Amino acid sequence: MLQHLTRGIALLEESELALRRDSVQMTKSLEAFREGLDKISAYSEESWTAETVEVELTRALTAIENARMEWNSARLKWSFLDGTTGLQSSASEPQERGVSVGSLADLPFQQLCRIGIAFTWPLVAIGVIAVGVLIFR
Repeated sequence: MLQHLTRGIALLEESELALRRDSVQMTKSLEAFREGLDKISAYSEESWTAETVEVELTRALTAIENARMEWNSARLKWSFLDGTTGLQSSASEPQERGVSVGSLADLPFQQLCRIGIAFTWPLVAIGVIAVGVLIFR
């Protein structure tokens, strides 16, 4: 039971950290959306003069492009912005089959050993066949 509780505490702490990180990222996206909306809403074409139209147009297009890039970046992070339900699971949260998606550094040692064996067994098999061919020649 001690092992289960210790493992549960570690998993919950990791999940809490991931959710806090997601919350911070979501707050940054929300602030960027509000800032982009304010900038774009502030532009009024009627107030542009013939002398300042090029400068104002460049500023407006830059603001729109920055907002578009922020939107596309947020869509990659938050799948619900595309109309799908639920939050996108972060890379540190386990998936349905219990496999963690992320860098190799996040995987446990046993999983790394399995991956290593999966990559090296074909090389070992080729080596054994080559040695066998050389011996029986």
